[in-house]
Amino acid sequence: MAPESEMSPPAQPLHILHVAQTISHLAGGVYTFLTEFIRRHAEFDLRATLVGVADDAVDDDLAPYGACDIHTVRRLGPRSIGLSHRLRPVLDSLGPIDIVHCHGIRSFTEWGAGRFARRRALPFILSPHGQLEPWVLRQRTARKRLINALWLDRNLARVTCFHATAGLEALSIRAAGHDNPVSIVPIGIDPSVHQQGWGAEVIARHWPHLSHKNVLLFLSRVDSKKGLLNLAPAWGQVCRDHPDWHLVISGLDSGNHRGEVARAIEAAGATASTTFTGPVTDEQKFALLGTSRLFVLPTFSENFAIVITEALASGLPVITTTATPWHELRDHQCGWWIDVGVGPLIAALRAALATPEPELAQMAQRARALVEDRYAWDAVMRDMRSTYEWLAAGSPPASRPPCVLARGIRPLPALSAGIPMSS
Repeated sequence: MAPESEMSPPAQPLHILHVAQTISHLAGGVYTFLTEFIRRHAEFDLRATLVGVADDAVDDDLAPYGACDIHTVRRLGPRSIGLSHRLRPVLDSLGPIDIVHCHGIRSFTEWGAGRFARRRALPFILSPHGQLEPWVLRQRTARKRLINALWLDRNLARVTCFHATAGLEALSIRAAGHDNPVSIVPIGIDPSVHQQGWGAEVIARHWPHLSHKNVLLFLSRVDSKKGLLNLAPAWGQVCRDHPDWHLVISGLDSGNHRGEVARAIEAAGATASTTFTGPVTDEQKFALLGTSRLFVLPTFSENFAIVITEALASGLPVITTTATPWHELRDHQCGWWIDVGVGPLIAALRAALATPEPELAQMAQRARALVEDRYAWDAVMRDMRSTYEWLAAGSPPASRPPCVLARGIRPLPALSAGIPMSS
């Protein structure tokens, strides 16, 4: 055995700096992903530091990140801009970093992360989290045009590798004009925390009128992107033939959209068979997922939709649109993957509500199996670690991980979420 003085020192964990404008629950699905993703770093020999902008909710929302080193900076001006004069000093105060991983594209915070990576000559991986989807890019405002001119275009040019949560998002990145490598790694889930049939007592306590109903669940931000103004007339057409079913719309109101949806539900004659819960606690969310019968997300655009994996893990067949990457619902016969619009939604709802109970039970089994096979956190973290190791090594072409699309390569349009089919 070699003397202790001649032995190589143990390898240090890769140190990943994560930067995001919003690191509280106000980030919605990004917060759900980031908390679990960062908490699992240590299990895969990764060290995480997180920097984000303080907001009204952040003090209560940091515990789920675990032992991560967290820095918050105070913002100046609107939350959507994320401007902070403290960002650069905080980043400069950090010790050695191996990789900068940025979550989001448009705020000053993300621009600061890109500039920091360039100054230190570090690999810069960027997760757009849906912000390069065509539907989002079409929503052009004066603010977005100003941000593009001031910093966004320059920041995207600094990216070493994009992270896409599905092949559809990788296609969107390519369509937006970016030929950088793309690591396609889905958002993970712990299937064991989702149990069909759990939470009946929670439902009885908070929404007793739902206890004896078959629930069709919408669980997401109540936002114009989510397609609720298509769901309202579709549900109005279908609910009158199914008095034992009830639509539950659950989630945080975004841009005062809930009032518009409520008026559309009333115009469709579906108020009596619809409940708005507003934002829910984790206990209430798991109870709604555990006791509902079907899940619906009629969205106009979604790069992944974490809530779909949560619904599938809970044994809920899912109705969603081809504006999501979830063709696996069709391929694995655990839901309906439909065109965007009222007509396709009416047809899918009628088919779903008419599905016999034994067939719904079989769909539930297939839904849970799909999540366990493809979206468990261990597989996700292995792929992300292999991406980090490749970037830290200088991105050599010969050792590119299977989850990474090479520069300029486009994924196949029918790409399964998280599984590249081109090389």
